[in-house]
Amino acid sequence: MLDTRKDKKSGFQKRVKKVYTLVDELDTSLLKSEQLDRQILMMMKIDQLKDQSISTQLKEAQKENKQLLNMLQLDDREGRDVPRTNSSTSCSTMSLVHLQYKYEELVANQNGLLKILDMRHEEIRKYHTENVKLKEDLENLKYTINKYEIEFAKLLDQVRKTKNRKNRKIFKLKSERDTLRLVHNKFVSLLNKQTMEQDQFLMDQLRYTENSEKALLIQEDLTFYSDSATTMIRQG
Repeated sequence: MLDTRKDKKSGFQKRVKKVYTLVDELDTSLLKSEQLDRQILMMMKIDQLKDQSISTQLKEAQKENKQLLNMLQLDDREGRDVPRTNSSTSCSTMSLVHLQYKYEELVANQNGLLKILDMRHEEIRKYHTENVKLKEDLENLKYTINKYEIEFAKLLDQVRKTKNRKNRKIFKLKSERDTLRLVHNKFVSLLNKQTMEQDQFLMDQLRYTENSEKALLIQEDLTFYSDSATTMIRQG
């Protein structure tokens, strides 16, 4: 019985320790999740600012491209309407080369900005996936802790009931002990009274008896009753 109680107590302590461990893991996961959320939020804000900057640069690049196209179209129309000289032809050729170079530079810049934007979006998706996984782990931990809390409550209820049964048993045993003690005291008191009365009776018989043999028998009876009473009191 004692070994069973020790085993139950040991198992109970292990479960309580496991619950505390899960709570610590949950706190750690919550802290990591909050930190990651803050990092993601900060990166999203930074990415938004970068996206705005990239969008602004794209708009400027598109605006410059449009201006270049307009200039090219204007030069083309002027070339058809106005006779060219050698010097003007040379200037126009240089302008076209410069505009073409500028246009290619803007296109390359635009493509680079688009690649950066795609990389930022990929990072956001990655952090979002990690955040979703952390939230799933958190929900699983909450479910596990809730299950152990229910089991913990059951164990506490079982311990409380066992303690109440033990207290009732102790109270019953104490009551029985007190009752036996009271009966014993009454029995000893009654035995002492009867012994004293018997001794007094024998003493009276001994006092008024003239026969020596009868007196000797009375003396032996008196000793026997006295020794018997003493033995019974000690045994009680």
